[in-house]
Amino acid sequence: MNKLTDAGQNVFNARYALRDDSGNIIETFEEAVFRLARVAAGAEKENPKHWGEKLASIN
Repeated sequence: MNKLTDAGQNVFNARYALRDDSGNIIETFEEAVFRLARVAAGAEKENPKHWGEKLASIN
């Protein structure tokens, strides 16, 4: 997966990164991509694991 620019990392950190109860960021951009891909693939009735991996691998 491509690395984010500094500006992209700042936006990710400020708006999208998963945080703990203290507000600390607890995932990387790559982990967020996989998390969101798994959630989106959960809508698939047939082989959601396959679709989660496929969605996460899109560049």
